[in-house]
Amino acid sequence: MNQRIIKQAESLLPFFTMVGILFQSALAQSSHEDIALVRLQLNRVEIPMSFVAGKAAVALTINGQGPYSFILDTGAGGSVIDKTVAEKLNLLVIGTDSVSTPGGEGFEADIVKADSMLFGDALLTDVGLTILDLSGAFVMGASMAGILSYRHFSNVLLTIDYESESISFEPGELNIEEPNTIQYRYSENIIEIIVKINGKNYPLHLDTGSPGMVTLPKDVADRLEFESTPVVKHKARLVDRTVDIYEGKLKGEIQFAGVTLLDPIVSIIDLESGQIGQGFFKDKALVIDQKNNLIRIKEYH
Repeated sequence: MNQRIIKQAESLLPFFTMVGILFQSALAQSSHEDIALVRLQLNRVEIPMSFVAGKAAVALTINGQGPYSFILDTGAGGSVIDKTVAEKLNLLVIGTDSVSTPGGEGFEADIVKADSMLFGDALLTDVGLTILDLSGAFVMGASMAGILSYRHFSNVLLTIDYESESISFEPGELNIEEPNTIQYRYSENIIEIIVKINGKNYPLHLDTGSPGMVTLPKDVADRLEFESTPVVKHKARLVDRTVDIYEGKLKGEIQFAGVTLLDPIVSIIDLESGQIGQGFFKDKALVIDQKNNLIRIKEYH
C-alpha cells in the first residue's frame, strides 16, 4: 500500500469555529432498511459540492421548494432539518426521536416527513427528518438548513471529492485489494475506522460533518506524548451541550488508509469517541461502499 507522507504545518491550526457543530448523535434508526434510500435517475449522478459553515454541503429541494443547503454527514445516523425550515415548509410531524451525543443527557425531538428531496438527478422520497434548532450554525453569514445522513446512500457508491468539489453516486463496489482501501465497522450507525497512532490501533469515527482533521478523545490523548501541554482553543456546540476543544502538537505519526500525518496538530475533546474529519481529505476524494463496509481514499497530489 502506497503511503503519502504529509508534514502538517502549524499554520493549519485551528480548524474549529466557536460556533462549529459536532453532530455525533445516535438518531434512533437501527438499520439501513429504516431509512429512505436514494434513487438515481441516471446511471451516474454528479452534483456540485459547496461549503456551509466550513462543511461540505449539497443544494436540494424539499417538496419542490428551495434550494436549501444540507451538510452531507457521515457522522449522523439520521437526517436533520432546521426548525425554521420545517415550519416554513409546513412538514407533517410523524413521531419523535431521541437525540444525544456520547455521554450527554439527550432530549426528545419531533420527526417530520418530506415527500421528496431532490438534488440533481438523485431523489429521496418519504424522508424522515429530525427537527433541531440550527440557528447557531452560522459562519460569516452562511447557514445550514439541515444535515443529510450518509445512510441514504447505502445502495450506491458514494464519492465525496474535495479536490473537484463534487459529490457523485453510482452503482458499484470497492475491492479491498485496491490501494488505500480499508474495512470499517459500525458504531451506533456511525462509520468507525481503525487509525494507527505511533504504532497502536485506535477506533475513531469517520465524520465529514466535522471540518477538522483529527480529533482524539481525551482518554486516548492522555496516553500520547505532545510537544507541549494541549490547551483549550475553541468550543464545540453539540446537539445537547457545549464542550471545550483542546489542541496540541502530537509527537509521532497518525496513519489511516495509506496516508500518514507526521507530528500533526490534533484536537482533543472529552467525549467517548474521536473522529477523522473532512480536513483529513483536503485535495483527496473519499469513496464509501456501504454494501461491503469499505472506504477508499483517492489522492491527487
